[in-house]
Amino acid sequence: MIALPGLLWGAVRLPGFPRAAAIAALALALAVVVLSGSRLQLVLALLVLAAGSAAACRPRFQPRRSVVAATGGGLLCAAVAAFALLPSQSNGSLDVDITHGRTGTWSAAVATATERPWLGSGAETFELASASNQGGTAVRYAHNLPLDAWVELGIAGLALVLGLYGAVGAAVWRARHRAESLLLGTGAVAFLLANLFDWSWHLAGLGAVWALCLGAIVAAQPRAPG
Repeated sequence: MIALPGLLWGAVRLPGFPRAAAIAALALALAVVVLSGSRLQLVLALLVLAAGSAAACRPRFQPRRSVVAATGGGLLCAAVAAFALLPSQSNGSLDVDITHGRTGTWSAAVATATERPWLGSGAETFELASASNQGGTAVRYAHNLPLDAWVELGIAGLALVLGLYGAVGAAVWRARHRAESLLLGTGAVAFLLANLFDWSWHLAGLGAVWALCLGAIVAAQPRAPG
C-alpha cells in the first residue's frame, strides 16, 4: 500500500516501457489490497491514491488525464464505500465492523494500561499482561501502536510514540509544496495510520520502506537562509 503513490506517479509521468511496468505493478498492488478482504486496507489505499493522484498531476496540468483520474477516483470511492458498508459474515450472524473486532482489543489494552500506567508491563508482554482483560483467546499485539506502547512501556513509551507521530506529521506538512515530497509523505503517513489498526511496525520490510520515505522527506525540508 505504501508503494501505491510511487507506482501511480510512474504510471502518469514515465514514458514507454517503464510506464507500462508501473501500470502493471499498480494493478497488481491494488489486486492484492482488494483480495486481502480488509475494509481498512481499502480505505487507506483510497487515501493513498488520492494523495498520489494530486502529486502525480503536479506541476503539469493535463485536462484529459485529470478527467480520467477524477472518474477513476470516483469509481474507486464508490466501490470502497459500498464494500465498507456491506454486512460481513461473522460466527453465523451479520454485523458491520470496519475494525474487524479490534475495538474489544483496544478496550482491553486501555484497561491493562491503567493498571500500570507509569511503568508498563515490559517490552513484548502485551499478550501476557492483557490476557485477563481480553477474555477468550488473547491476541499478541494491541493492533494500535500508541496503546501497545502504553501497555508495555508505560507513559514514557506512549509519549515517545505520540511524539513520533507529531514529528512525522510536522515534517510532511513542511514539505507539502513539493510534488515528490507529497508522494513520499503519503508513504510515511500511511504507515503510521496503518499502525493505528494493525501491527505493521513488526514487519521489517514495511518499516524499511517507511524509513526511506521519512528520510527523503526530512532531506527535502526547506533550508533556512544563511
